Amino acid sequence: MDKQIIITIGREFGSGGLEIAEKLGAKLGIPVYDKEYFTNLLKQDKILEKDQVLFDESSPMTMPSISMIGSDWFDKQGRIDYAEFNYIKKEAEAGKSFIVVGRCAEYVLKDHPARVSFFILGDPEVKIKRIAQMYGLTEQKAATACKNMDKSRKSYHNFYSSVKWGDSRAYDLSINSSRVGIDNAVGIIEGYIRLWMQKLQAGTYHIIKSQVKKGLPYAGRPYYYLTSRLLPVISGGIGSPIISSSVGERSHSLPPSASGAAPSAM
Repeated sequence: MDKQIIITIGREFGSGGLEIAEKLGAKLGIPVYDKEYFTNLLKQDKILEKDQVLFDESSPMTMPSISMIGSDWFDKQGRIDYAEFNYIKKEAEAGKSFIVVGRCAEYVLKDHPARVSFFILGDPEVKIKRIAQMYGLTEQKAATACKNMDKSRKSYHNFYSSVKWGDSRAYDLSINSSRVGIDNAVGIIEGYIRLWMQKLQAGTYHIIKSQVKKGLPYAGRPYYYLTSRLLPVISGGIGSPIISSSVGERSHSLPPSASGAAPSAM
């Protein structure tokens, strides 16, 4: 890619967020930084490689009590988390393009101009069936796993971030993968990035930012909400989308120049 792009993906357990990130990374030709990536990175540095649980997105508030394992365990957890945050920042500052799954990345990089953030959610029954099939669980156990994992991710995120996990105002776009499917979710993200980069090149993004700074909600960055009318996705792009903007609290059709197919360079 000619320009730096950093994509952050938050996700509910069972929504397919990791699969979406992997497919998106393959299409764009950029690496995906996920749990496996950071686990291998930390093992290479020989940092707490035996404490596998520390590589999960879990805050100290959801960990075993100090009386059970000692305060040093909590110190290790914090060091691991901040090591990941610092690594993400350094990669961004080095001008690299990448995708980050979880890790509070949309908050860690909230002021970086190349960051665009997404949150993947799903319908409970669809997520439960997906997890049951993936891990060979009964639907009852899969439902419990979904509940516990999302509770852990929420606690981890909210422990380090001042914005709430899953709150649509904290992300550029939230997508329900149960409604559109994994591949279409990838296409929607691709299309959104194309539109976003077109606005950057045309200067529209900076106009919106200046309007926000005048006192409209969510100062400093425009946020968009996905509606069912955004579909269909055509050839990996977006056809006649309607996007609702929090800047003006109203829906509007994008002009033909913005809704057409984007250059294949992306």
